[in-house]
Amino acid sequence: MSLEDPLLSGVSGGEVEKRIGLFPLYKRRWWLLFVFSINSTLQSVMWLTFNTAAERTKRFYDIDKTLSNLLPTLACISSIPAIFPVAWIFEKYGLRKTVFFGVIIQAFLSCLRIFAQGPESFWTVYIAQTLLGLSGTILMAAPPLLSANWFGPEERTTSTSIGSLANIFGSPLAFLLGFMLKKDEDILNLIYLEAIITVVATLLLLAYFPERPPTPPSLSVQKKEKESADLIYSTNTTLAASEVAEGTPALNKCSDAENLILNGSLSTHPHHGFLHSLRQLFTNVPFLLLCLTGGLSAGMFNGWTAMLSSILDFDQDTIGWLGFASQTAGIVGGILIGRVTDKFHRKHKIILVVLLFALSGR
Repeated sequence: MSLEDPLLSGVSGGEVEKRIGLFPLYKRRWWLLFVFSINSTLQSVMWLTFNTAAERTKRFYDIDKTLSNLLPTLACISSIPAIFPVAWIFEKYGLRKTVFFGVIIQAFLSCLRIFAQGPESFWTVYIAQTLLGLSGTILMAAPPLLSANWFGPEERTTSTSIGSLANIFGSPLAFLLGFMLKKDEDILNLIYLEAIITVVATLLLLAYFPERPPTPPSLSVQKKEKESADLIYSTNTTLAASEVAEGTPALNKCSDAENLILNGSLSTHPHHGFLHSLRQLFTNVPFLLLCLTGGLSAGMFNGWTAMLSSILDFDQDTIGWLGFASQTAGIVGGILIGRVTDKFHRKHKIILVVLLFALSGR
């Protein structure tokens, strides 16, 4: 069966590739998504550790309500200036190295919080919660690239939804962990538990997390890799010509250039630098509209989650169940929308209308 077969007329591109077997998908892609999602979930758990037990945190560390409310806000504030540098790092160093950087920082911060044994050392928590915004920015930005590298066209929205919502899943999990605290001192046990799990999850990801599969998952990725191959050939030819002119071998330099491109460290597109890329983004109207809509939605969601214990005058258990229920409903809805979008990706207008109705209900 070929791409021109009449039996494939009217069939979506991703389904065509699946039927003719041009682009095999590897089962390990689900393991990579699973390990990545665990690390992303733990970032959100660490973000809300102290907010889900706000009263116990204030008493144990002897801080006032203002400082307690500041804790979940620190990561949100620090993530704002981190957005554009993180995007540039992804472009320059690729998925694997950038995610490694994010999870290593996260594991280090989870261990740093252990030193906060009382009010006199609580400053370590402020440092950890602030820098947590950097790892969160990396882990929340990675799912689309992970899906593009490993998943077929019919799975990308679903896999991206799972990877993105994994971070949100940490919120209800944090509220559930809050029920473990029976006395003020138990917050130290929770910090120890989170540190152990985070370090183990980091080691699992570091053990196996390749940049891309042995063969491309789709035609679009194959075209991108062909551009890389063309760039390798062009780079090697140029280096060889220059070295031959100097009378020295060029094999080592050619090999280095090839490794850079294949590892994702050298983009197949012209690299103009961070400031030039930033100017291009801020003059791109669709990008600005996407930032506005996504930012408003995420801002309301995170603001409600972080300040839940301060907004509502309920006991800690009731607040915990409210937080768990609201976050879980959002996660289930997000996964369902992602799956529906994969199945009906040609009917964007209908999907947008449904989402608008859902938004009006909030």
